[in-house]
Amino acid sequence: MNILFVNPPNKPFTSHAIIIEPIDILNVATYTKSLGHNVNIIDMDAKQMDLKKLNNYLANKDFDIAVILYDYHIPLHTDLAQKNIIKISSLLKKHGSKIIIGGKTATYKKQLLLFPKTPVDILISHEMEISLKKLLELGDWDQNKLKTINGISFWSGKNIYSTTLCEEKFDLNISPIADRSLIDLSDYIDVRTILSSRGCSQRCNFCHVVGFWKMWKGKNPKAVVDEIEYLVRTCKAKKILFLDDNAIVDKKRMIGISNEIINRKISVALGCLGSISCFDDEMLKTMRRAGFCWIHYGIESGDDAVLLEVNKNTNVQRIIEVVKKTKDIGLRVRTSWIMDLPKTDITSLDKTINLILDLEPDEIRIHHLVIRLGSEYYKKYANGTEDWAQYIHSDSSMTNFSLIPQEIFAKKIKQLCKELKKRNYNFVFKPDDTDKSKGTKYVATCPLRYGLNWK
Repeated sequence: MNILFVNPPNKPFTSHAIIIEPIDILNVATYTKSLGHNVNIIDMDAKQMDLKKLNNYLANKDFDIAVILYDYHIPLHTDLAQKNIIKISSLLKKHGSKIIIGGKTATYKKQLLLFPKTPVDILISHEMEISLKKLLELGDWDQNKLKTINGISFWSGKNIYSTTLCEEKFDLNISPIADRSLIDLSDYIDVRTILSSRGCSQRCNFCHVVGFWKMWKGKNPKAVVDEIEYLVRTCKAKKILFLDDNAIVDKKRMIGISNEIINRKISVALGCLGSISCFDDEMLKTMRRAGFCWIHYGIESGDDAVLLEVNKNTNVQRIIEVVKKTKDIGLRVRTSWIMDLPKTDITSLDKTINLILDLEPDEIRIHHLVIRLGSEYYKKYANGTEDWAQYIHSDSSMTNFSLIPQEIFAKKIKQLCKELKKRNYNFVFKPDDTDKSKGTKYVATCPLRYGLNWK
């Protein structure tokens, strides 16, 4: 089959100052290609492609199926971007393609994509690969046949029909190295990305990761380092980011990855996302020797009571110890903070501000709480019905679960920023600000570019 994978456009388009390759789409597309299908990818966001340009692109092309991944692994799309999905699907349909959509919306808010006269044929819930493979093997999408495939939904008569969720777990080790020839690497910043695992061992109440991926699983060290070596040798990568939600869950695996890099004498700057509770001194020292120079810790709050409320599985004392040890080992530290978590009052906000100032991380990312589809907070507060905003990088509060009036909250944040300015932090209020900044320390209220001062 001829299959087109689509990364839909952000609204507004993601700034080229921060845009990264759509590695989640690349992985699924490359796996599909390995099954013997002809595969293309169009990154409408990176190409800043509107419907008119998409129509021109589709002229004289013949795709049997178009697969749209929206908010699958990398959550950079705004809520406004979702409204374009149906328009894109309608245009693809006019050009003769069947439409498959995967991601959080396809999993949890099916009614936004499936309705009378919808242009969308199939939604895939949670992991894509197994259900997609079976769909492509099916050929004829007769509804009786579709009902035999787990993990999908479609419009049937007057209702959405959803099959039983797919319990079979995809083996990440059988997925080939993501084929970067399917995209134009010049569209993206100078940081190549890999996904070496799915899921997380933590159970933070605000996070969608556990609900969506269900369980943590990781590729074996050899497969991971094969991809790193490919990126260095073939793509001339100087910086590589593990975009795993939590790359350091398995100490033995990460030490194995690091030793494999060392043994192969691969020279490249590496970064990853991790959690305070998974920190291990031996592991991080080995990672540093392998070339890891940056790590992102989601800390969220400086108040033990709030950390307990969100099920963060750590405490302030441990946070202080881990950040200090991480700095001593020689890694740059980015920390992220959700300033308006439930049960946050003036006292707890002051504790958070004081902890930020005490830690003085290299990079500080200030967030507001978002009730993400699939999270425990979504189940608790939205009851699966309300249209909560999903964009995790909003620059203003979208909920009222903290105990602080907005005017006081804004005043406290302003005071924090004033103190950080004295400490020579660069402020990034919009992605393009990164290009104008000098120095090595950053505080951001928007997505912050990866790869800053990696050595």
